[in-house]
Amino acid sequence: MSDAGVAQGAAGRPSAPTVRFGFLRAIALVGKIFAVCIPGATDSAVAVAAAANAEVLSCNDEADEADEADERSARLLLLRQLLEPTGPLDPEISISSSVITPAHLHEDTLRYRVGDGAMARALLLRPTTPGPHPAVLLIHGHDGRAEELTRVRDTYHRALGVHLAAAGFVVLAPDVRSFGAFKIEGQGHNQYARNVRAAGDVYARLAINDARVAFHVLQGVEGVDPDRIGIAGLSLGGFVALVAAAAEPEIRAVVVSGLFLDWNTYFSPQHHFCQHFVALLALGSSVALAADILPRPLQIHWGERDSFAGPGGGLRNTEALVELARERGLPGLEVFVSKRSGHAFDPLAQLDFFQRHLERSSTCP
Repeated sequence: MSDAGVAQGAAGRPSAPTVRFGFLRAIALVGKIFAVCIPGATDSAVAVAAAANAEVLSCNDEADEADEADERSARLLLLRQLLEPTGPLDPEISISSSVITPAHLHEDTLRYRVGDGAMARALLLRPTTPGPHPAVLLIHGHDGRAEELTRVRDTYHRALGVHLAAAGFVVLAPDVRSFGAFKIEGQGHNQYARNVRAAGDVYARLAINDARVAFHVLQGVEGVDPDRIGIAGLSLGGFVALVAAAAEPEIRAVVVSGLFLDWNTYFSPQHHFCQHFVALLALGSSVALAADILPRPLQIHWGERDSFAGPGGGLRNTEALVELARERGLPGLEVFVSKRSGHAFDPLAQLDFFQRHLERSSTCP
């Protein structure tokens, strides 16, 4: 049983930020937006980001008075410019194998080319009932692989895809760069990222664009309702899911688990080099980027025992987002805080979230 209470609006969708706490523990959230900077950073991307930020998203009085919709549009345009995929987002797909899983679900192994020409692999779980079905794109975290989301329950990904597919969702779980089928023997993810940097690109940019490609692949899967697709990710996958959802407004519901941090923390040495994408500083804070996803449904999971961001690191950023959503009157935000969890998520809470927001026809713009 979930260790968190459930609160939702009369129509099943929160009309104001909803905060769920483990053991029904009520806490008042008060947040503020923190300035983002990296003292002593020398990466040339910081200078590029600063110039772009000054040009597009300046923080002077004139920008403060600008229409909020224009700011969101400008951020989306800039984000897509920063990502700028090098290949098509809707590649040709081949099915290399099809099996029936022990959970009596159809599992297909898909292969397709991503932006830089690399061959990606993704596992597709389909219910046995006829469609059209809602669907969820699942992005695993560091040292994970697609199977942890579709088969193996004793990992920290907890076979989330099985829960969703058994409930009637189509699930696509791709391998993230340098993991699973992408893994190169003898080369860790940070070395993979350094090799990408040496070739003139950024690992995180490729990983985010890979997720965008996977989303478009999922839209074209037979039996999927392309207007009812969500995305969820844990850890590195949470970061990828957040940015991909901001870049793809057709993604209808979003779950970020374990790593909703301010850029200052996220790009610090305490986190893996492969996650560093300092050009995102041009967008302002990660709070602003997350707020751009609203009023689409957005659920953020955080465990009070999560030590990855230091004491309260992720929760502070979440508090700032809650406050911003309240100030702007933005619906759609839900926060799930577990007193008993660390770097993890609650699969039943995610299932409930996607059922409430994807099982009926979406009215999101």
